[in-house]
Amino acid sequence: MNFRNLSLGLLTLLLAAFSWQNWAVIRGPIDPETGALATPSRFLWLDLAVSPGMVLLAASALLAVLYLLYTTQVRTSGLVESRRWAREVEAARKLADEAEASRFEQLRGDLETRFEALDTGLRHEMDRSHNVLVAHIAEFEDHMRGEVSDDAASAAKPGAETSPSASSAS
Repeated sequence: MNFRNLSLGLLTLLLAAFSWQNWAVIRGPIDPETGALATPSRFLWLDLAVSPGMVLLAASALLAVLYLLYTTQVRTSGLVESRRWAREVEAARKLADEAEASRFEQLRGDLETRFEALDTGLRHEMDRSHNVLVAHIAEFEDHMRGEVSDDAASAAKPGAETSPSASSAS
């Protein structure tokens, strides 16, 4: 327990002890001629010349003020703590956002590198395929020219047969 709780508990116990010792006086009669108490108030070993009701009222007011100060202090410390936590959470959120942005930038760089590699590989493969296709077409054209020139030469010869069986035999 902290000092505040101990002091409030002690004050409450003292108030209860005062009320217990002076219960007869609190409920007792007041001298109608003088308006004073018929008997003096006692508190532990002290004789008090004040009204027990006034002592109880003052002690209750003191307890209320102490309670108000205590609750104000608790609320203020709670607000300070929540602000501190809010700042820490904000700093952590900023740090997480920066880390996420850094990861996105790194991912972007990795993807650009991979796409460039794929693009280079694809262009290389397209060039190779183009060259192979051009070579095949050229070979096919050469082959076709060779057959066309062979057919034209045989058709130009006098007495050569142009029957389908003769052309398929060659």
